[in-house]
Amino acid sequence: MDSPLLTASDFETFRGWQDTDFRSQLRLHLKPSACTVLQQAQKQHPNSQLAVFIKGSPVGLVPLQGIRGDYLQLTLEYCTAADANEVFARLTQ
Repeated sequence: MDSPLLTASDFETFRGWQDTDFRSQLRLHLKPSACTVLQQAQKQHPNSQLAVFIKGSPVGLVPLQGIRGDYLQLTLEYCTAADANEVFARLTQ
């Protein structure tokens, strides 16, 4: 299956927060064009997952059926909210 490819420019804003000592949550707000791409993928392949990569390494998975509205939410293992915010801030500069 060819997966939709989104880049940092497909996200408008993001916000991270600490969930537990070893895990944080990151909410990525999508631009309308990215929402359309993901909605189409969701209809065609409802059981697929969206993998988020930073510099070639996967940092999180989001089931397509878990994407609601104009955002997606990642659970990041072994990553603080501050680290997640810093990484995405650099990606969207």
